[in-house]
Amino acid sequence: MSENIKIITCTGYGNSGSSAGTDFLKEFDSISVPCNNFECTFLHEPDGIADLAYALEVEPHRLKADLAIKRFLDLISRLNKNYGYRSHFKNTFQPIMTEYIQELVDCTWKGGWHRAYEEETLSLKENARRDFSVMYFEEVYKKNLHNEKKQSLYEPDNWQRQYLPYVTQYYTNARETFISVTKKYLYKLFAQLPYGNADYLALDQLLPPISHRLYSRYFDWIRTIIIDRDPRDLYIASKFFWGSRYIPLDNIDTFITWFKSTRSERLTDTSNNVIYIQLEDLIYDYENAKNKIIQFIGISPEKHKTPLKFFNPQKSCVNTRLWTKYNFYNDDIKKIEQELTPFCFDYSKYNFNEMNSRKTVDFMFHDLQHEADTMRIKKHISLKLRFLYFKRKLIRCALDAAIVKTMQWFKREKKTPALCFRFLIKFGVYATFFPFYYLYEILKAIINFIIM
Repeated sequence: MSENIKIITCTGYGNSGSSAGTDFLKEFDSISVPCNNFECTFLHEPDGIADLAYALEVEPHRLKADLAIKRFLDLISRLNKNYGYRSHFKNTFQPIMTEYIQELVDCTWKGGWHRAYEEETLSLKENARRDFSVMYFEEVYKKNLHNEKKQSLYEPDNWQRQYLPYVTQYYTNARETFISVTKKYLYKLFAQLPYGNADYLALDQLLPPISHRLYSRYFDWIRTIIIDRDPRDLYIASKFFWGSRYIPLDNIDTFITWFKSTRSERLTDTSNNVIYIQLEDLIYDYENAKNKIIQFIGISPEKHKTPLKFFNPQKSCVNTRLWTKYNFYNDDIKKIEQELTPFCFDYSKYNFNEMNSRKTVDFMFHDLQHEADTMRIKKHISLKLRFLYFKRKLIRCALDAAIVKTMQWFKREKKTPALCFRFLIKFGVYATFFPFYYLYEILKAIINFIIM
């Protein structure tokens, strides 16, 4: 990928509607959105590039650098294995990020210190030797107390001998190179995405909605669209549909404090490469919000080739004004309106009818959510939920089976003779073991059904 490619990212605060912005960008023929339903968050994940930057660039302490690098490599491995990075980046994500670390690091050696093993998996033999060494050296120390010829070091603290396994240790002082090397490998990574001849590459959640200046410095050109939604809808939707535990919902005062704190930058931010869009504006004031985004990016309006194909305000409006339909928390909504007035969308100039109301049967969500919320204090789980779990578990196990994943992989890839041969071998092996795998999963589901 050329460093001339322009990056756009839509981001939010969690369930705040950033996917609506990404869907909107899909309608432009000069913007490539290659990763569908994928949040590319590795820059600002805990132990991600921001934490790595502090340890290697801001304060390159010898031990912090070692642990930060190990945690970053562990994060990369987890994201690659469990969160879709391997498939979206065509098996290059972990190799490129490992090469990135290799270029940053000044030196490595086999060493160790008291926290060097937090990201290492030691063998049972090594752990046994560590435990044994403490006892062994204590005994040796006691025997030498009365030995006039014992050797000692003049130290102000009492150092205890012990066996420490050798592990890889890292150090670097990357104050002068961190930004340039990071930028180089980010562009190398994004070059693996199929963006074609597009002028812009759009990735969901690439930057966070706060402290975005820490991350925009890694790109020659980037624009961040931060989308937020009415806190009343966020509160009700989280209660009824998502059950998001990273949003505090047990106490309305805690929710209000959390909302204010997470949006503290929003009311004062004046950055040129960031724009704040209210989700409700994109729905109810579509033309103005659309023009605002187009002007912010600097893209020609003529490039909007398929308007309303991926983001249709007429469809999205059913996800707004949820608090008017669910009247279980009227007191909480009044408090939100009082405390979070600047963030509440002004609906007074709009007329609403039944077309704006959700048509699905929603009472079930409240019943299930109520049971889920009280599960912590109730030891009995109803048969209704148990059977729901059993049904979903069997379906999920079937979809997660290796034979199904292999068929999905074969469907995506270009059909070459070598690939077809690999597919036939894999399919045959996985088909042989599938009955045993599925029987094992059924037995586990039955046991869980009984004991939960």
